[in-house]
Amino acid sequence: SVWQLVTDRPALQNIVEPYLLRWKSQVALPLWRKRLTEGSAEFGSLLNALDGLRLMGGDSDREVLAGLVGRAETPGPVRLQASKTLGALVSSGLEVLANQILDSATGLSFQIAANLLRNHSSPEAIELSQKILDEGDAYAQSLAFEGVANADLDRALALAGELINHPDDKIRLAAVRVLSKANDETSLNTQVAALGDTNLRVRET
Repeated sequence: SVWQLVTDRPALQNIVEPYLLRWKSQVALPLWRKRLTEGSAEFGSLLNALDGLRLMGGDSDREVLAGLVGRAETPGPVRLQASKTLGALVSSGLEVLANQILDSATGLSFQIAANLLRNHSSPEAIELSQKILDEGDAYAQSLAFEGVANADLDRALALAGELINHPDDKIRLAAVRVLSKANDETSLNTQVAALGDTNLRVRET
């Protein structure tokens, strides 16, 4: 009933939509899909739409999200958020798009590609994630490492021994979390070294 009252009042929609997201109400899904297809809304409204699809969307939203991510004229922050939503909804088939993004070599390429591949487990996805680990920024590296860990724990454990000394706190934390999944002596001893980490959260974990 509240949503029906604001369907023709965009200023009030921005007030109501965060509650719809909190309640996981699907009443605004048609509008959110229309908004993303047109791509002309203000940034905050686009973010609400992307969050809505991430929480309640499905594979049918792949095309419109891939279009947002793949278009160079899409503003960087929107592309980044769209890649997060698409990567959360889709767990296969985004390798080609991720590779195209990496080849474009824009400022957010590594982060966008890492978001897309976060839940992928194919050999191609793992190789692309390794490229991000080798060449990407710290944020993208942490996402890529999580993706590798989800797809190939043994490979992630081997990488964790090196990443436990990474200069970025998030990556060291991700390494400890991966090491905690194994009970072998090497993994346990590597975690012991992290007890002296400069970051409190890494030490506690």
